[in-house]
Amino acid sequence: MDSTSTPDPLGAGLASPDHLTRLHTLELLDAMARRPDTRPHALQIASDALAHASPTARSAAAQLAGAAGLTELTPRLIGLGLDPHEAGRVRKSAVLALGLLQATDAVPAALALTDHPNPMYRRAAAEALGRIGTPDAATALTAALADPAWEVRMVAAIGLGGPAADAAPAPALQAILLALHAEPHPPTAEQLLRSLAELALRCPEGRTDAAEVLRRALAQPPEGPEAWRLQRAAARGLGELRDTASAPLLEAMEEVTDAVVAEEVRWARRQLSADRC
Repeated sequence: MDSTSTPDPLGAGLASPDHLTRLHTLELLDAMARRPDTRPHALQIASDALAHASPTARSAAAQLAGAAGLTELTPRLIGLGLDPHEAGRVRKSAVLALGLLQATDAVPAALALTDHPNPMYRRAAAEALGRIGTPDAATALTAALADPAWEVRMVAAIGLGGPAADAAPAPALQAILLALHAEPHPPTAEQLLRSLAELALRCPEGRTDAAEVLRRALAQPPEGPEAWRLQRAAARGLGELRDTASAPLLEAMEEVTDAVVAEEVRWARRQLSADRC
């Protein structure tokens, strides 16, 4: 933008210290970016804001680029994500945007945040890697399954059950099997079981091992107030795999489990019955 020109009020909105003002501006620009006639204007505002002196504006512009699909800004976002001198919140917003854009060349920018001392930044990296879903991204996600923060492990498990499941299903499945033995956080363990089933659907050679782990999780005597999470995920997974060898166990568990689990068990049994019809 020419330094002598009048600043665009929407661009100023991205730099506002008031959260509600920024949010309203982002909504307006997102709507503009989705219309062919106003998209160039929104793109220009976002481009200018990425070079703004305020980290607030740069972070907001990165959010806009990701939400509105402004792929033209991908190289700029990669540069922000890789810059060790950039404000952390800007790098985080840039990496999250690159994930939304599914920029396959953005893996290095996401990897640059995987060893950040703030777990929320590492979580952002894992979220982006899960959306990018390349083999390199899947490898990084398997490493994130050992992160000390459960929030990071949870997002990594979700990612491995998404696009990364198609990129490298066999290594991801083995990584999840290993991670399950050491996962102390019940909601994360539940997600690991859900992703395990997704991976097993894409990896026929791993279905036997996956089904065995799911059966053990379903039959495991409840330990702790959140044990139902694992049983619920296991029942759902066995139904998704249509694992006929699990029919006797499912029938037996329907009568002795938590009501929430029993509902999933009944669903799984219906999947097996549908296959026999």
